[in-house]
Amino acid sequence: MALDTSFLLIGELAAKANTTKDTVRHYEQLGLLKSRKRQAGSRLYTEFHPECIERIELIKSAQAIGFTLTEIKNSLNDYYDGHLDIDSQLLLTQQKLEQVKKTASQYQHNGGVTERTLGYFRSNESR
Repeated sequence: MALDTSFLLIGELAAKANTTKDTVRHYEQLGLLKSRKRQAGSRLYTEFHPECIERIELIKSAQAIGFTLTEIKNSLNDYYDGHLDIDSQLLLTQQKLEQVKKTASQYQHNGGVTERTLGYFRSNESR
């Protein structure tokens, strides 16, 4: 029986996706990546479909704009199965943008409060 060379071992996948083996393992444990096991003698290898390279790139892009791994997991399989149309993708991204803007505003407010508190402490430190 011929060896299926199209599947990638974890190190190959990590290198091609510009990530680490630990990241690949983590994504697999969360169900973001699918793998198969192959026995070779006494060793058991985990192999990944080459599509996982694109999946990892999509995961990292979604994380970069603020999606959590849980949010990504909820939509990733639908995306690849064709059940997440462009309108749904647009809506999810718009909702995430609003959430990110709200969080940024909260951080900006908290930064101002912190600056005022520091100013107060500095003005009172020489007393």
